Amino acid sequence: MLSKRRLSAATRTIDNNIQKVLQKIEKNNSKVDELVLGDRLFSDTFNRFRIELSSSGKDVTFNSSEASDFSTLGASIATNTNLTKLSIVESVITALDASNRDFYDGLKQNSSINYLFFNCRDPLGEVAEEILKVYQINGSQLHRLSIMGANLRIGSGHTILVTTLQRCTNLKYIRLCHCNINYVKLLPIVEAIRGHSSLETLSFGGNSIRSTGCTALAALLEDPNCNINKLPLYQNRIDEEGTTIIANSLANNASLQKLDLHNNPIPFDQTSEEPFCNALCNTTSINSIHSSNHTLEYVRLYPGLSRQVGPELRSLLTLNKIENKRQVAIRKILLYHPNIDMKPLFDMASEDEEWSLKGLPYVVAWFERANEIFPKVKNKRELANLGISQTETESERESYDIDPKKLSAIFQFTRAMPLSFAAATPFDDEGKKKKRKRS
Repeated sequence: MLSKRRLSAATRTIDNNIQKVLQKIEKNNSKVDELVLGDRLFSDTFNRFRIELSSSGKDVTFNSSEASDFSTLGASIATNTNLTKLSIVESVITALDASNRDFYDGLKQNSSINYLFFNCRDPLGEVAEEILKVYQINGSQLHRLSIMGANLRIGSGHTILVTTLQRCTNLKYIRLCHCNINYVKLLPIVEAIRGHSSLETLSFGGNSIRSTGCTALAALLEDPNCNINKLPLYQNRIDEEGTTIIANSLANNASLQKLDLHNNPIPFDQTSEEPFCNALCNTTSINSIHSSNHTLEYVRLYPGLSRQVGPELRSLLTLNKIENKRQVAIRKILLYHPNIDMKPLFDMASEDEEWSLKGLPYVVAWFERANEIFPKVKNKRELANLGISQTETESERESYDIDPKKLSAIFQFTRAMPLSFAAATPFDDEGKKKKRKRS
């Protein structure tokens, strides 16, 4: 047990630390951009997801047993312009509650904090709720929101969160992980963020949305205003039906780059990957390939790093990593349609009989563009420089040999071209025999 002298010294040290933090915030210290309320040492979850926060070391931790210290902190936050992150380990905050309006009023006046990180325990506490209410007013200011470990099925936290999401239209990053979110709780959240064109990352890892929740997320991904490029859905009890729903929604999606579905009950076989292969390259026709998804670059379906996706899906994901998406489409067409069918050009000639003739230059020009992308190569190094994997099969490499394909297409075009010209005649319009020109 500590002696009175030692206890007094410890109390003075804590008070000195509080004063130092208050001075840094009040003086707008440029070396501090993150304020942590509580104590990260008491939270395994906080440390596990430390990557969420600043790695620059420009953070300070604040906690006190006196409500007046939080009032002073609020006044200091109000005028600070260097703070950008506010992180809360709510389980160890005892002196701050909903009644301390000085703190929340100071937070309302701040114009620089754009990132909130909450580490909670059941349920979402009153401190987190009051802070979320602040950003219902300062909606355009918030860019990043992360909530870990809150049970959103109980209490009023879910309702407050949904309202905050509706009003924060500039959010780029939303992470709601291990928050006990099921399908019923997911629907209002998805509706709240629908139309948020700034949103780039949406994470629901460690919840229980199941395959029924995938329907709501699929509708979000099919929205033409959707710009989400990262979607972690690991550990959500999603089965093969759910993955198929997500995969089918990606056929016309042009934004999603990374999808994480590991630690879900997904069978480790080809049937789980077929919907993704079809979304990335619908081989039904050349047009269907052209309109397929050329954006998705990463899919994780199975637990552990050793269970990688199959060769076909891996090849398509690798192709999609090429920055020029026109090149991606051309490569897929050449790979899956070695003999390009010219008949569709003539099917398009129902209204304009001359279109089929006019179409030939476009066909030739398409092959010329392809030839610029895939010039004749002599060795593996040149293949690598063109973005063609050295592990590709010989048939895959042969698919990039343009000249034979161009000749084949022109031959098909000529053979399929309708006979739309009259035969040559030796008589002129008046029925007189034409004079033979001497050479």
